[in-house]
Amino acid sequence: PCKVFGDLHGQLRDLLLLFAEFGFPGSLECPSVIFNGDFVDRGKHQLEVLCVLFSLKLVLPSSVFLNRGNHEDPLMNAKYGFHRECVVTLGDDQCVELFGLISHAFSEMPLASLIEDKIFVVHGGIGEGKWSLDDLRKVRRPLTHAALQQDDNQWLWNLLWSDPIEDDERKSSSQIFGVHSSNRGKLAVKFGWNVTQ
Repeated sequence: PCKVFGDLHGQLRDLLLLFAEFGFPGSLECPSVIFNGDFVDRGKHQLEVLCVLFSLKLVLPSSVFLNRGNHEDPLMNAKYGFHRECVVTLGDDQCVELFGLISHAFSEMPLASLIEDKIFVVHGGIGEGKWSLDDLRKVRRPLTHAALQQDDNQWLWNLLWSDPIEDDERKSSSQIFGVHSSNRGKLAVKFGWNVTQ
């Protein structure tokens, strides 16, 4: 069965613990794996995690899949530490070139995966849910931060940023169902379980 791992955020130890617990990608225990975004920012070994993931994708292209998360973005990287790690580790000159290449690689990553035509895997959520898998298949990449911020791409932004509404919170049904604004930015929304129907 396919394993799904998310939000490594530069934690190499966590990545190695996942391999120890669930098997190494391409093995019998872990024949395929989706790394579901947020590979960098915050952690102590961001470049190392990214090198491992990119290497696995190169060596096992039909077994390892890399979905884009909301931290696979140069603005997030500048704010939350990945850009700074590149400068400290590589120096200014090499950082400029490598960071540009990595940012381009991030912009080319798929926003979602589909496991056995049954399980939809996305870093954020479904947003308003007013799109189809065919719409998603037609999305042209690279997708830059500016392109994702365009009003007609709000549904793509929400694949990275939207969150489900917790239906066990003490709220009225009008606050649990439907689509509501989110504190995660002007384009992001929160969605109720009924939107997934």
